[in-house]
Amino acid sequence: MLSRVLKQQVPTSAGAIVMATGILLLGAMQKVVFQHKELAIISTTLVLLLLFILYIAFVRDMILGVMWERHFCDPISSFGVGTWIAATSVSILVIMNFALFLRPIALILFLLNCILTISYIAIIVRNYILLFKSNGSRLRKKVHGILLLASVAIQSIIAAGQSVFGKPFVAVFGTWLWWTGCLLYGLGFVLILNRYIRSEDRNLAQNWKNTNCIIHGAMSISGLVGATMDVVSPAILVMVWIWVMIAFCIVEGIEIARSMQRIKRYGWKEGMWIYDTSQWARNFTFGMLLAFSMHLPKQGILTHFVNTKSFVLSIGPYIVVILFVVEVLIALTGRTTASKIPESVNM
Repeated sequence: MLSRVLKQQVPTSAGAIVMATGILLLGAMQKVVFQHKELAIISTTLVLLLLFILYIAFVRDMILGVMWERHFCDPISSFGVGTWIAATSVSILVIMNFALFLRPIALILFLLNCILTISYIAIIVRNYILLFKSNGSRLRKKVHGILLLASVAIQSIIAAGQSVFGKPFVAVFGTWLWWTGCLLYGLGFVLILNRYIRSEDRNLAQNWKNTNCIIHGAMSISGLVGATMDVVSPAILVMVWIWVMIAFCIVEGIEIARSMQRIKRYGWKEGMWIYDTSQWARNFTFGMLLAFSMHLPKQGILTHFVNTKSFVLSIGPYIVVILFVVEVLIALTGRTTASKIPESVNM
């Protein structure tokens, strides 16, 4: 497996695979993993193995001198570097929850993540400068949910820092990092909304991107961090959760319409059974919605929202697990977007 990865070009957003696997273990399957020590060790090993393969692939690109060209140059796709940070943070959380004896590794990973985050912030600043330049309209027509990975990365750092260093980390960095993540979300969301409002292309099969599910996923992780780190009031968290549910219904409703278009145009196999790394973002965002709902404070929630939350918690774990299994099957048996297929079929 490792030799196969080293021969292939790994997409910048490949960290989403680790993110999806980690949140599956920390959310939908948390109770099961907690109850079986052997399963906890196996799960932690799996996540660390995936992260190791990811790092090896990017180190290979660095050695070959193609790191800038493949991952940092493009002002849109380079937002995907945020998956490296979030994947590392999720791996840290898995270690601290299921294999505490590996805490020294978690500490090393966190220090590495801090270096990555500083570099990523520089990339984000450059990207937004290019996007807001007077001649940046061409770029603004290409934006999609990948921009919101900046928010996901920042929020994940808070969660990882708290798991390793405890409340002192949150006391110093928690609140301002949380609001910084929300600011990055707002900035990216405005650009994405502007792109689709102004777009004359109503072809969802080609124009809508997998990563747009991060519109609700980025706020889910913001809500989860806010709830578990106690950095914002319960009233704000309830408003965040309501927004997440509204965004979820809109985005996934569009996704259903898009899927119907793709099946009608290309058939089931070419329209749906096509693998792309960005699809893991959906697994992560669904898992994050479930995790946020699990930790949502009860105070301030109206009765019908309580019912909605209960519904999410009752069916959410099954949906997250099923989606993960389906994605693994697509990854193993589906044709990749790198194959020689029409561009319009790409996810």
